[in-house]
Amino acid sequence: MENNLKKSLAENKRHKTELAEGSKEIAFHSFRDACGRFINNSRVQTGIIFLIILNALLLGVGTFDFVADDERVSRIFANVDLTFLVVFTIDIALQLIYHELRFFRDGWLCFDFVVVLLSWSLDSLNVFRAFRAMRALRLVSRLKSLKNLLVALFRVGPSVTGVLALLVLITYIYGVLCTELFRNLYAEGYTDADYFGSLGLSIFTLLQMVTLDWSKIVRGAKEKYPWSGILFMVFLVQTSFILYSLVVAIICDAVKAAEHQEDKDAQLEEEMDSRKRLAEMQSHLLDLKRYQQEAIESLQKVLEQVEKLSLVKQESNNLTPSYRKTLRRHAKVFSSNHDCYTSARMPPSNHMSNQSIAEKDSNFGCDDVAAMQAAACAP
Repeated sequence: MENNLKKSLAENKRHKTELAEGSKEIAFHSFRDACGRFINNSRVQTGIIFLIILNALLLGVGTFDFVADDERVSRIFANVDLTFLVVFTIDIALQLIYHELRFFRDGWLCFDFVVVLLSWSLDSLNVFRAFRAMRALRLVSRLKSLKNLLVALFRVGPSVTGVLALLVLITYIYGVLCTELFRNLYAEGYTDADYFGSLGLSIFTLLQMVTLDWSKIVRGAKEKYPWSGILFMVFLVQTSFILYSLVVAIICDAVKAAEHQEDKDAQLEEEMDSRKRLAEMQSHLLDLKRYQQEAIESLQKVLEQVEKLSLVKQESNNLTPSYRKTLRRHAKVFSSNHDCYTSARMPPSNHMSNQSIAEKDSNFGCDDVAAMQAAACAP
């Protein structure tokens, strides 16, 4: 009986330990969710964007002579820059706590992580301190418009590559043509520089004209060849207007597609995250119910054992000395044979308590033997 009581107590202790571990896990998930709600709050993100812009501006101001030449002012700017870096590090740490391993699946979060890590690593090297301005690139991951534009540029790579290949082909054809036609303009004094003396110079000049810096070049060529203006005008229409407009149109379509895809991905991710959290909460709830049921069952077993011990002790206190001797004799018989009697009649006694034991038939089993032994050993 005492072994069963110890076993029940040990099992109850184990359930309490499991409940404590489950409570710790729930507390960690609550802390993680609190970190996510704080760091992903719209106001907090706006504040971080403001700090990134302010840090970039202060890095620019730090290049002026009144900062670089004054050691005290330079030290103040260095301390302020360190404060910004600590804030950015806390931001990354909270994001890592919230997302856990999913942190490294997000390219933008990894980009922020690499920028902050390089800021700590390269800050001690004077040669690389100029790269602190790279922190301003974190604005790309914070501003949705810049993010969509950059994503669109990567997605339209094949289409833009085709347009650029056509631009290079057109420029090469006009380069060969201009070299053959206008090779001697500089030698004859019509231009102030040699714009078309070779194929390389011609291509460079045409690329300069694509940027709409063409007036001085075209005027020099028209002095000798009045029809050259038509040639250059056709080239500018084909490159600066048609091809560039085509590139812009492709990028705009890609930006719209990226925004639509991002909204869809965000909605899908939010739905999956909600389902996952709901499943985790249901799992924790079922575990808690199971632990609670097991603890209640263990407690009931303990109470039953205690109640049984109390009854045995109470009955033993009501026995007379002569009846205790009889119980000791029966207990020795049962213990020596290792068998449980099916039934036996209790010997009568005039010194019994209010209930007459002699009038009752007692069915002796294994539990009754234990009760007899406990009663016989009682004082």
